Amino acid sequence: MTEPETSSEKRDRKLKELEGKNIAHYSVMLSSYISTRVDANKAIFTFSLAAIGLLLAAYEKPTSSACYTNIFYSLSMLAFVIAVISTLFIYVANSKAIEAYIRSKEESKRDFKLQAWMYINYIAFGLGVLFTAVLGILNIYE
Repeated sequence: MTEPETSSEKRDRKLKELEGKNIAHYSVMLSSYISTRVDANKAIFTFSLAAIGLLLAAYEKPTSSACYTNIFYSLSMLAFVIAVISTLFIYVANSKAIEAYIRSKEESKRDFKLQAWMYINYIAFGLGVLFTAVLGILNIYE
């Protein structure tokens, strides 16, 4: 026969269950956060490479285009190339940051570099989209 659980044993059991649930919840939330960040970088990388390919396919000889069209074309290409390169730097920085967290090294410099590359990445991609949209609008009215 098993003895009934005392109130202190019941409280301890419930605290352990709650602790397990908190750890599981934190683990799922952290995993979702990392996956979302990586998926956003993958999307920017993919869209930037596709935009570079489309811009190269749509390229016209500079003699047939207006000067401002060439400028926006060049700015678009440059912005998307910067987005691709910064995405690669983000992947490297992410892996180093994860390794540092696993080894319990707190390095704010590493986090700052990662944040800086993320802002460069988002801004470059946004500018690439903007310059490409302006290029498309200018080509409509040419």
